[in-house]
Amino acid sequence: MDNLGRLWQACEEAETETGYGLVRNFLLLWIALTAGYASGNVALADSLTPPDSQNKVCEAFARGAAEFAPLQQAWKQTEDNKNGIAKTVAQDALRQKINAAWTTRNRMVLGLMPSKNLKGWLGKVDKMNIVERDYGKGTQRYIEIGGRFDCVPPITFTSKQIEATPKLITILGKLNVGDSVILDGTLIAHDTGAQPIEDAVEWGGILWGPFGGLWGDDAFNRPAFQIKTTNLAVP
Repeated sequence: MDNLGRLWQACEEAETETGYGLVRNFLLLWIALTAGYASGNVALADSLTPPDSQNKVCEAFARGAAEFAPLQQAWKQTEDNKNGIAKTVAQDALRQKINAAWTTRNRMVLGLMPSKNLKGWLGKVDKMNIVERDYGKGTQRYIEIGGRFDCVPPITFTSKQIEATPKLITILGKLNVGDSVILDGTLIAHDTGAQPIEDAVEWGGILWGPFGGLWGDDAFNRPAFQIKTTNLAVP
């Protein structure tokens, strides 16, 4: 007999109305608490905890953004300098510091992701599409998911190369914007011949414009990944 059965039997065997009332009230309280606990389990499923590796990468991006903020402000102040020589000297010094902050942040992030891999990362869905792509197997239908990893600053991501199987289409077709997904995959790099790998896996933006102006706000404050997805789960 389970605990609920034993408690109910105790109610029936109570010798006095007072005893029965006490046990009955306790039983009702126990049922209410049990129902509340079950509801709590459902809520926990909606507030999953990201893995430690994800949290550490978030912290690295946050440190990078914090280091960039005063350098960005200092650069803006130089733009009002009417003395072109003093302006150039000041910006050259700041450029070195900004480049160093960029390199430090990117190396730190990649160092936290061995072989460019991520495993069990918890993301929020912003959009989903079925696309036709050729990844070396001929043109096939794939699912692409755009979303974000909730950090400060947030990391946006595009999850690619997910084969559009009927089962997965059925599952993802029921998701809403803001729902969670759990991802395994490898970071996709770009322009690897022109930049170090730690910079090539960053898709948030570039530091410098074509005429030497600072374009680093997106690069530091809106980081982004593209991910070759090897496993996708819906919690």
